[in-house]
Amino acid sequence: MGPGSPEFDVVAYGPTLFYLTGELDLSSADLLREAIGESVSGGGLITIDVTALRFIDGAGIRVIRDAVEAMPSGCIVVHGTSTTFRRLAEVVGISDLPRLHLQGCGADPFPRNTVTFVPKSDVATRFEALRESFVSLGAEARASCDAARDLVERTRAVRADLAIRRAA
Repeated sequence: MGPGSPEFDVVAYGPTLFYLTGELDLSSADLLREAIGESVSGGGLITIDVTALRFIDGAGIRVIRDAVEAMPSGCIVVHGTSTTFRRLAEVVGISDLPRLHLQGCGADPFPRNTVTFVPKSDVATRFEALRESFVSLGAEARASCDAARDLVERTRAVRADLAIRRAA
């Protein structure tokens, strides 16, 4: 397992995907905080897989909460959460954080083969193109919603006008 706790390990698979195993508690919380720290500072999408996590307490949950709150953008997906994990998250009050997504899953999430990651400079260029698409799609979605609202209002006006004519 990891260097700090004989019962906990973080396996980083690329810069934003982390697999946890063992017991995440007060004695191992700093290991997780350190492992995800650079990714949290950068923002974006971070995935933490807890499928192999046997135990988590409030200290582990707080690391995840603090990470979400510290991120300048993006969100954290906690994948493979158990019913107990989700119940603890609800009791601690993080299950409804807007940028935290708790996802249960019974599938084997572990890669069979490793992949080669693209160079960092290429990723920055590609992410900028993705960000531009995201902004553009958001503008298109807003325009589409506005058009739909206008159509609904015009339909209501026509119906109201027809109702008045029928009544007359």
